[in-house]
Amino acid sequence: MIGGVVTKKRLFVGLVLLGLIALLFTVLSANSSCIKKVGGVVGIRNDCRQLFDCNFIIGDKDDCYFGVATYQKNVGICDMVQTLWKKNGCIINVAVQLKDRTLCEKIDRREDFWQEDRERCKEEAAENKDFSWDLKKGIEKCGPVPMGVYGENYSNVNNTWSYVAVDNVYWSPDCELVYYSAEVSRRGVSTDLYTVEIPNSEIEKRGGIWGYNPKTKEKVRVYSENEAFIKTWLSENEIEIRRPNGESMMLNL
Repeated sequence: MIGGVVTKKRLFVGLVLLGLIALLFTVLSANSSCIKKVGGVVGIRNDCRQLFDCNFIIGDKDDCYFGVATYQKNVGICDMVQTLWKKNGCIINVAVQLKDRTLCEKIDRREDFWQEDRERCKEEAAENKDFSWDLKKGIEKCGPVPMGVYGENYSNVNNTWSYVAVDNVYWSPDCELVYYSAEVSRRGVSTDLYTVEIPNSEIEKRGGIWGYNPKTKEKVRVYSENEAFIKTWLSENEIEIRRPNGESMMLNL
């Protein structure tokens, strides 16, 4: 009986020692440079590499999460950062490293300067900052813009409402399509010259940003919000549009 008790004690002591050895190994495996740097200076960009490094930090772990997200190029880890301006800085860092402008839409809008952060993110994360495309370059490369994009009339019983392509008409860089903004006026003129309101259902069908194929004469709406327009061309298949509420957003074509 006594021998059995001694054996159990030895087993218990052995397990405790193994646990301590495992803990010591974990501590030694942690990024000591990361642990030392975090908290030294507000906003410091540390060199944490793994999330378990952050477990050894007492208090604010934001800088550690920032470092891990940047090192691993994992924007999901930025969600663990509690301080809003650091969280947005984390998102910008990852977006720039990956050259992925779509990640800029993850900027936290609760932060006071989120709009400036998002614009800076888009600019710095652009795949090719020198890319530019406009109507003049499109005409030089692809030829005159076909007249088929410049609006059409829509008739409904006694009323005729018109909508036209407004400004920013672009050939696509591959010269296959012409993209343009179509804005439907909230009011129209009937056949007997009385001003009438245009139903929202008709605005929703026709307002927005369209692509026109000169060869097939087909039109496809790529963005459906009325009064939205093309702000600039970002790459060969990506544009930035301005929404009616004044916000900008990226659109993959």
